[in-house]
Amino acid sequence: QTLAAQRDRMMKLSESQVLVTDEKTRLKVTAGDLSLLFGKSDGLLSSVSLRAKPISFSNGPRFFASATQTVKQEQGKGKKPNSVLAMLDLSGSNTVSRLTHRMDGANAVIEVTYEGTLQSTRWTIQPTGGIKMKYTYKLEHTCDLAGVQFDYPEIQMKLVRWLGKGPYRVWKNRLKGTRWDVWQNAYNDALPGEDWEYPEFKGYFGDWLWATFETTEGTVTFMNEAE
Repeated sequence: QTLAAQRDRMMKLSESQVLVTDEKTRLKVTAGDLSLLFGKSDGLLSSVSLRAKPISFSNGPRFFASATQTVKQEQGKGKKPNSVLAMLDLSGSNTVSRLTHRMDGANAVIEVTYEGTLQSTRWTIQPTGGIKMKYTYKLEHTCDLAGVQFDYPEIQMKLVRWLGKGPYRVWKNRLKGTRWDVWQNAYNDALPGEDWEYPEFKGYFGDWLWATFETTEGTVTFMNEAE
């Protein structure tokens, strides 16, 4: 598309309306060519389609958190137990206590309140098809990792391009060696010690501002307001 064509498309989208249809078990939100479905019982995004074509991004946000702990492994009678590191799942369970929707100017807002570790989510859907999600949680344990997750078929990933620390993934004891820039990693499924295809595609990466995933279904961009 030319810049003029892209500008004309954005102008048309900005003039469209966001519609929310309250159905028996779900909320349906349409904004131009974009259609979203949210489950009322769990508050999760259950379906996405663009120009009537399904996009396989769904089943979120689901809260997760984990911490590393030391556990003792018995070695048998008369033998000293070994100390090993194990991951402790702190995700907990979350149930919907309230789900509401309203219009805020031209935008549709869906707010979900939970009982559990995940406290709330707020979705804002704009006429242009832009989607913003904010969430809050309460965790009373020290953790190594906390956030929300969605589902997307790994087989459909092609590459990721992002502005942030890269090009390598990080973890607690290996945070150094990355720097801010625009990076691009093609999909791979490298196993440490077995494959030598670097940089890795999967894993936990450092600070980032935006990330664009190219998939067999199209391009999806995420932006991070927290950094």
